Amino acid sequence: MKSTAQSLREPQIKALLLLKNMGENKYIHPGENPYKKVIEFVMEGKVHVASPDYYLDAIEALIPKPPKPIIMAEKGAMKK
Repeated sequence: MKSTAQSLREPQIKALLLLKNMGENKYIHPGENPYKKVIEFVMEGKVHVASPDYYLDAIEALIPKPPKPIIMAEKGAMKK
């Protein structure tokens, strides 16, 4: 279940891409990307902040449901 945490929203993805691009600017950051740990924390941290309902809904969907009973009407019976 850890690999299926809730997805990041579009603004969060855009923010991560901005940090990645800013960190790759060698003029501002001649060494390595200083935002690398922040990006990794957000990507790994989404599992820890996932709503418990997300996991409960996923587990509930995997539980097999019993078949619904079939109600048979007698032949020739009239509907009311």
